[in-house]
Amino acid sequence: MKKTIFTALMALALGINANAQIVLSNDYGQSETSVLSEDSNSNKIEQRQGGADFQYHAIEDGWGIGIDYVIKYYVLGYNILGGKTNDIISHNLGGEIYLGGNYRYHFTKNLYIEGRVLAGYYYWNIQYKNSIMKEQNKNKVFMGFSPRIGLQFGSWGISAGYRWDYLDFKFDKDNCLDRLTIGLSFGI
Repeated sequence: MKKTIFTALMALALGINANAQIVLSNDYGQSETSVLSEDSNSNKIEQRQGGADFQYHAIEDGWGIGIDYVIKYYVLGYNILGGKTNDIISHNLGGEIYLGGNYRYHFTKNLYIEGRVLAGYYYWNIQYKNSIMKEQNKNKVFMGFSPRIGLQFGSWGISAGYRWDYLDFKFDKDNCLDRLTIGLSFGI
């Protein structure tokens, strides 16, 4: 019951926080003379975030690919994750589906940092070739954090970062899935 209440409160806090944010950045498309001749606040524009982010996940002894849809400050995403197979393991796949918040801050026209807070559902399935070992299934909820740094070129960008997913909201090393992420964004 406590986990359900905590999850609901976190989702509500993310929603309120994301709605309240207005990101202002310089309008780099204007020339120097037009910026100087206008009011000092007129060279600020609201940054509208929306688009798709394709990611590769460098997992220890595995891989992952995913897509995130960003609408304003909200993230909806799905990842497919895979592990190594060998003489014993025939199937080693999992996935994640999640919702969260995204905040991007531009240092310059092309350089930005970004942070994501995520909550979702994680599942993993391992099947063995012999009948002695039973099939293993994991179904967990998780809370994730992902700081990234990136370069933006017009409406597309590239980013690199790290991601920590804590299973069942247990914030310790034993329940953490961590990995390097590399992303290609369009329209964000």
